[in-house]
Parts: sequence; C-alpha cells; structure tokens
Amino acid sequence: MTGKLFNLISAAFLIITLVSLPLQSAESDAVSVEVHDEHAGEAPDIHAGETAGSHAGEAPAAHAGEEPDAHAGEAPDAHTGEAPGAHAGGAAGIKLTEKEMADNGILMAVAGSGSLSSEVALPGEIDFNRENFALVVPKVSGIVSEVRKKAGETVITGEVLAIMESRELTEASARYFAACEKIEIEKICFEREQELWKKKITSAEEFLDAKQKLAEATLEKKFAEQNLIAMGLSELEISRVHKHDGPLLTKYELKSTISGVIIDRQIVLGEKLDDSAKPFTIADLSSVTVKFNVYLDNLSLVREGMDVDVKKDKNRAGIFSRINYLSRFIDSSTRTAAARAVLDNSDGSWRPGEFVTVVISGDELKIPVLVSKDAVQSIETEKVVFVDSGKGFVTRPVKLGRSNASHIEIISGLNPGESYVAKGAFELKAKIVSSGMDSHAGHGH
Repeated sequence: MTGKLFNLISAAFLIITLVSLPLQSAESDAVSVEVHDEHAGEAPDIHAGETAGSHAGEAPAAHAGEEPDAHAGEAPDAHTGEAPGAHAGGAAGIKLTEKEMADNGILMAVAGSGSLSSEVALPGEIDFNRENFALVVPKVSGIVSEVRKKAGETVITGEVLAIMESRELTEASARYFAACEKIEIEKICFEREQELWKKKITSAEEFLDAKQKLAEATLEKKFAEQNLIAMGLSELEISRVHKHDGPLLTKYELKSTISGVIIDRQIVLGEKLDDSAKPFTIADLSSVTVKFNVYLDNLSLVREGMDVDVKKDKNRAGIFSRINYLSRFIDSSTRTAAARAVLDNSDGSWRPGEFVTVVISGDELKIPVLVSKDAVQSIETEKVVFVDSGKGFVTRPVKLGRSNASHIEIISGLNPGESYVAKGAFELKAKIVSSGMDSHAGHGH
C-alpha cells in the first residue's frame, strides 16, 4: 500500500514539473518585452551625449531601418573624391585603337572653308523629244491592203509602212492625166491659130480664144498636180502618173516621214482609213526630253540655259544638259512652272516614262565651315559631329545652315581648324546605341 502511494506521488510531481516549464518560458518572454518597451517613450535626444564610438560595436545592420533620405542634407561636393568613371556621361568618350578605326572606316578631317553651290533637286520624267516625233497618217481615204511594219521596228525616212487601195487617189490621178492630155491638145490648137493669125487667115478673136483655152488647161494641170503633191506623191511618182502607170493610179503608200522606232501601230488589213486615222507613230530616240515642274519657292533660282544634272539614282552619276524651256505661266492646280531639257540618248539608256531626279545647281557661295553630310548625325533631337577629346571620341552639338547633295554648312559648334570625324560617324553613333550608353555620353564643348 505504501509503495503504490509513493508511485502516485512521484507521477504527479513529474506532471507538475512538465507543465511549469512552458509557463516559465512565457514569463521570460514577457520580461523581455517589458525591457524593450522601457525605452519606447524616451525623448529623441536621450542619447545625445553618447560619444562617436559608443556604437562602434554595433552590428552592420544596426541602422537598417534608417529612412531613404538619411543623407539628404549632404553637401554638393560630398562625392568629390569619386573616380572619373563613377558616373556615365563623363568626357571619356569612345576609345578606339588605330586598327579599330581602320576596320570601321573612320577618317578624320580638319574643319575649314569651302564653296557651296545652291542646289535644287526636283522630280522629273523622261519623255519623247517632240521635235523628233511623228504621226504617219494617210492623206487619202482607202482600204488597207498590206501592212509591212509592226510596233518596235526601226524604220528610215521614206520607207513604206503599209499600202492602201484608194478610189480617191485614182480619181485625183485621172484628173491629172486628163489635164495633161488636155493641155497637149490646147497647145496644138493654139500654135495652129497663131500661125493662121500671122497669115491673116483667121481673126484675132479666134487667136485669143485659143490662147485663153491653153491658159485654162495649164491651170487645170497645175491644180491637179498640186492635189497629188498634197496627197503625198513625189514629183517622180507624178511623172509616172502622166505616163499612165496603172498600179499607181490605185495604190497609196503610207511612208515613214522620219527615221526612228515605231512606238505605236493602229492599223489592220482590210481596215478603211481616212485622214483622221493615226496608223503609225514614230519616235527618234537618239534624243529624249526630261520634263519637270519648278515650285514657286525655287523659281528665283531657275532660268533657261542653266545646267541640270539628270540622275536615275541620286547616288549615281547622271548626265548634264541645259534647260531649254521654262514656262512663263504658273499651273493653277500644281502651283508650278513647267520646264524641259533635251538629253542625248544615242546609247538608248534613257527610256520614256522613266522617273528621274533633276538637280539644278545655282551660284557658288563661300562658306566658313563646310563638312560632308556623312559627318553629321542625329542623336535624339540634336545634330552632332564627332571630335577626339584626347580621351576618346565625343559628340559635339552643332547648328546647321545651307547644304547641297554632299556638304552642309556648320554655323556653330565646330570651329575652323578643329579635327572631326569626316567618315565613319554613323559607325560611332551605332556604337553608342548598341552599348546602351547615354545618348549624351561624352558630350564635348
């Protein structure tokens, strides 16, 4: 009995001990909280008298909770001792070795004066030279019986292009033949009456009547001959009509009036044509015309006789000519004046309908600082050139002036005698962009 009681007491004591351990731990935590809260109401300057080294042993995170503007009151020169490269955008610029410059095609030049001719670049179009352009039209009506040429073929002056059967030509030829026969008869009658009048056998009235009839027959023949000439017959062909060469009385030949290329054909076998038809169009392409329009703003710079440079591509050499026509009137719809220049096309390189650029050069001007256009680059909203600062290539903002196709005036930002990157500036700009460097990095002033 006594042993069982002892065991029960021991078990109870063990349980009480286990329960009391968490309670003690909770009390320790409570005491710790009270200790930290003791300073909650202290004034901000309660530690004002502490020495500078009083917190020397604090852990690195001792001030982890400081406000972001803890150093807001620092003096402007607080970072004076920082290294030159501490902030991107310093004057270090882009450093390149001589090999890298050669690989990127970078060439330097010295800024200086130069001559700048004012230039106007206008869009133009190649057209046929209307001075060497011809429409072949029939001068009589008739039915097409033969077509000898087609579009694209080269022909020479007087070459037969087609043949027509023409009743109109037949009638005109018959009238001329009749007039020729009549004049022969009237001539014989006149000569006979003249002899009789001299012998006093016939009267003067009969002699004058024979003379008048001969004159009328002569006029009829002349009229019939001129009619055949108007129809396009040559003197040789007309003389053959007088000999009554049958085929020429009915067949009309359509002939080329100039040497050139047939650029259009509107004729078929069996077609009835009259003088309103345009069966063949021929152009001499040994020369062509470039036509262009001059805007009102440029009219003061342009005049007849000025040289023009006509280019198929603005980057390729063109052909020089002179303005041979400048309209004295302004088109009411386009507000431009029409202009033309003739181009030599003996090699056939210019094709009508082709678009071109017409560059008109004006008077030359003396410019204090003139650089190539390739030297000027756009970075954001600025125009810049690249110069060598001694620590690398840096950008130099410039103000631009007048320009032509290849050069541009520098009004300010680059002085005469200064070296600048004349070629390869775009490659330097690309290095700034690709490296992610601030676009204003390395600004030189």
